[in-house]
Parts: sequence; structure tokens; C-alpha cells
Amino acid sequence: MYKKNSKKLEVLIVGMGSIGLRHASIFKDLGCAVSFFRTNKSNLKNPNCYNEYFGIKQINKLSFDLIAICNPSSMHVEYLKKFKNLSQNFFIEKPLCTNKKDLIFLKKISIKKNIYSGYMLRYDKRVLEIKKKLKNVNTPKFSSFKWHTYFPDWHKYENFKNSYAANKKLGGGVIFTCSHEIDMAIFLFGKVKTVHCQEIIKRLNLNVEESVCILMTHENGSKSFVSLDFTNKNFTREFKVYYKNKILTCNFKKSNICQESFNNLFLIIVSGKNDIDQTYKNQNYSILKNIKNNVKVFLNIETERVLLSCLKSLKLKKMIKIL
Repeated sequence: MYKKNSKKLEVLIVGMGSIGLRHASIFKDLGCAVSFFRTNKSNLKNPNCYNEYFGIKQINKLSFDLIAICNPSSMHVEYLKKFKNLSQNFFIEKPLCTNKKDLIFLKKISIKKNIYSGYMLRYDKRVLEIKKKLKNVNTPKFSSFKWHTYFPDWHKYENFKNSYAANKKLGGGVIFTCSHEIDMAIFLFGKVKTVHCQEIIKRLNLNVEESVCILMTHENGSKSFVSLDFTNKNFTREFKVYYKNKILTCNFKKSNICQESFNNLFLIIVSGKNDIDQTYKNQNYSILKNIKNNVKVFLNIETERVLLSCLKSLKLKKMIKIL
């Protein structure tokens, strides 16, 4: 938390959906002055009476310490281009983009601008604890990541079929929408050399992939298996790292890590509050700290390269090299 007498950072958020409102609440709690950019005066409620701007003309002569782009995935780079002269710092919710052309643009503009990506699990204390442990041992040969959830239950206030996550043109589908697990595998085990992605089942009759299994081979020889499903009512979110003689398990319903070997089973206690809300707060605090200290950040686009490769593999029905 910043000192009360320090200058408030000005944060503009693009997109007043659930994730935009979540970030607004966190940035406000961290002492920022938060505003929203909206394209029209819809019936969507502004629960905390945040300042609002409608249309580019209202903001084209303003400047912000941070612009957070939280609208549908396929529009991320479009709005980055529109607002690129209004800030030096941009936060883009995951995924950063949904096509190769936008990915090339991101790579170029990140040389001049600070671009932060919204993969908040990189700031989860449990994930960081496992990453720390990986430094002290030989690279595990295999890991598995599972996120099974039920998409129709995400937002009870809307028809899930009208959500951007159900719309291919807006960057929907389980690969983009549930890409955190893919990013975690890359964060823990490094760059990916090949992917093989297959669709498993369709239950919701959407025009996007609903359930996939992905096998990634990392450049260090390790393999990661990722199972993503947003048609499953039995919620599961966990990952396992398989060593020669033990297994580490991180279950996101719990605050600890389980280590299992042939001889025993014990828990690795991770201190402090460990849940998804705290992870978002850790992420946003880190971003603000970098801005306060004028830190130059370097954007990593490896996850988006893998996501696009997954879609290509899904279409071609074969293993492919990373784009």
C-alpha cells in the first residue's frame, strides 16, 4: 500500500465487464484514481461511481500512469493502438492478442512502451514456491495441469452464449479463455518447442473449442500435459510436477502444496493468504511498484505464440512446431 500523502496514480480501465471491475476495485484499494473508458452509455451499472469517459475525443488530450485493457480478447491490440500516446504503461488482460499480426505489433511496441500481461498466477505464492524448488533440482520430465470448470455458471447475470468467451470472433474458446494453465507451464518450465492439441468433447454447442488436451514439449526436454474444459460441473484446478521419486501437487482450493513420495506424504506450508483474490492483488501491486520506480519491463510473448500454435494444431489435427 502506498503512503496516503503520495500522488495518486491515474489508472484508466478499458472494459467494464467483471474482470475490468475487479481490477478497478483492486487499483482503488491500492490508492489509485480509477476511471473507465466506455464506448456507449449502456445499462451496465457503475457500482462505485468511478469516473467515466465516453468516446476518444474525451481523452485524446489526457495522460494516464497506466491504461488497463480488459475488453474482449480480439480487441486488445485495437485499443492499445488507439491509446498508445496516452500512457507509457499498459496492462493487457490475458490473452494479449488472438492473431499473429497483432502479436508482431506487440513485440514492436513493447520496445518503447511497458506492456504488462494479465497472467496473474505468476504472482501466486504457491506457484512461486514450486518455481523456487525447481531451481534446486534437475528439470522434471513431466508435469500436468488441469482446469475444469462450468462456463454457464461463470456469470449468472448473463446468458453465457452471449459472452465473448463463447464467440470465436471476439477471441473466445477454452484455449484463450483458460490460458493461465498454459502460461504456468511456460513460467515454470520455459519455452515450448512443439504442441499437439486435440478437442475432447462438445457439450454446450458453441462455435468455439470447449474442451481440449494439449501436450507441450519444452526446449529443455520436459513435457507438460494441459487439460482445459469449461463444460465440466465438477470443478477442478490443480497441477502436478512429477519427479523421479516424488510428486508435488498444487491444488488451488488449498493454501499449501502436497509432496508425495514412495515413503511419505507431507504438506509444504506457504505462508500468508493464498487465494485467487490475493494473487490478483499481488500482480497489480507489483505493476504499480514498477511504475512508481520507473522500471523498464520487457514483454514476454511466448505464451501467445503457444496459444496460436495450439489453435493451428487443433485445426490441422497434428503436432506442430511453435509459430
